[in-house]
Amino acid sequence: MKITLLITTTCLAFCTACAGTAPIEGPPQTVTRSASFAIENLRGYQPLTVRAYSGSKAQNTEIKNAPCKMEGPGYRIAFSSPARVAVPIYGKNTQTPTVTCKYAGQTASKTAKLTNETEGDLFRGMIAGSGILGPKAALAAGIVAAGVIAVRPSKETDNYGFKSLSIVFAEQRKKQ
Repeated sequence: MKITLLITTTCLAFCTACAGTAPIEGPPQTVTRSASFAIENLRGYQPLTVRAYSGSKAQNTEIKNAPCKMEGPGYRIAFSSPARVAVPIYGKNTQTPTVTCKYAGQTASKTAKLTNETEGDLFRGMIAGSGILGPKAALAAGIVAAGVIAVRPSKETDNYGFKSLSIVFAEQRKKQ
């Protein structure tokens, strides 16, 4: 009974969180690189999802077709939200792009956050493997995982990506 209730609650939480977002059709849009930017250390492209919202902290409404631009070292792109953009990855030396969107006379900017996906995979793998043994084992595995990640000799071959980016505009009050 408790497991069924836990699974149902978890599913409802995920469905509620996703209900207000528009689907993004097609492959990620590709940035335009400047000719002068060196590409010798380019390791590929990773998608960055960008969504714009209007509202308060209690409830946000997704904005469709807000004009946005992304700029990073040696590249740029203009697009409408929501969008997925293929961003160049240079390993641990990747410099994060800044996204600026406009809506209802407002301009908002946010810088993307680079994540080390290899470290995340290591951490999640160690925690998942110990989860069936109970909370104390999971805590111990978390501590061990953090230690292993901290002392790894090189991060040169790690995989990097970006967390989704949400640009939030203040709610527009109607004049009376």
